[in-house]
Amino acid sequence: EVPHRWGRSTASRWSQMAACNRGESCGPPSLDQLVEAVPAERLDQACRDEDLLELSLSLTNWQSVSPFLGLSEADEEDIEKRSSERQRIDVLRKWRAKFGSTATYRRLSEALWRAQRVDLIDKLCSL
Repeated sequence: EVPHRWGRSTASRWSQMAACNRGESCGPPSLDQLVEAVPAERLDQACRDEDLLELSLSLTNWQSVSPFLGLSEADEEDIEKRSSERQRIDVLRKWRAKFGSTATYRRLSEALWRAQRVDLIDKLCSL
């Protein structure tokens, strides 16, 4: 297993899915399981722009996530005026601007969990 910057390897998350395939306890991992090895102080830090930029590269359907980020319809309409490449990063930057210092990795992970974007949580944890 190769640890990432937050101290947890992706392999440990996928081992749970492999267990399901072997007929063991099934079900999607909980948010706590997905971020369990991430230090709490890291989760409670404000999101860095470079991490949001990296995450945006995988955020192809930003409209499915924006309601869970707490963005308004007006926010979404403003974002839609931009090019498709800009929309993906702008939705995350608008969220960060709206919530300021409370726009933490924990809060973003919770929003992604509610949007059922486990793939993006995994990406965020690997940054």
